[in-house]
Amino acid sequence: MRINQIRNREVDVTLTSDELVAINNMLYERSEKEPLKSTMHSFAAEVITAMNLCQYGHLDSFAVTQIFKHQMKAGNVSKARLEKIINLLEEIKQ
Repeated sequence: MRINQIRNREVDVTLTSDELVAINNMLYERSEKEPLKSTMHSFAAEVITAMNLCQYGHLDSFAVTQIFKHQMKAGNVSKARLEKIINLLEEIKQ
């Protein structure tokens, strides 16, 4: 991790693909032990997005589903909207 800038209570950092994978794995392991707070669910969705784009250059249906599940748990997406998105992704897969 490289810290690029710290200003106005914000930090701009550069992470490698391996660091994103490690952060993602830590969040997953933590969520298996105890529920994440809503801010951590939002963070997890961002980490999954960055990790997949960095490693693969795209988001597959599994990643998108995980992102929306975290967004729903963070209170950013309704359960009905998530179900519509998951159904659409499953139709596209077939």
